[in-house]
Amino acid sequence: SLIRVTCPWGNTIEVRGGQEFGADPRGKQPGPGSEGLSMPQLYINVPHGANLAGISRFYKEMVGAEVEEQESRVIVKCGQGQELLFEEQAKGVSVHHSDYHVPNPSSLFPQPLDPSAC
Repeated sequence: SLIRVTCPWGNTIEVRGGQEFGADPRGKQPGPGSEGLSMPQLYINVPHGANLAGISRFYKEMVGAEVEEQESRVIVKCGQGQELLFEEQAKGVSVHHSDYHVPNPSSLFPQPLDPSAC
């Protein structure tokens, strides 16, 4: 099953269901009515010609994640049964900016950042 959701800024999000989606106790919050659900994949659309090699290098070298590179996508293994999929879109297809908050960004960088490596 699939539900397409559009936020007030025009970002389209596809929410897919299936047997691979199930309860995940890691997301449960205290109190009634809370059930943690798994979200095994998050697709992030990137513009045609995006620097997929750079995305891959960032997640491998800076975050220390396991990364799989394919022709038009980069798959980042984020945790048990969870992946970020950066997928290049066709020419002319618009994509929207995504922003994720990291409470302690210095924890992502075990060594000092060398600006010449970027």
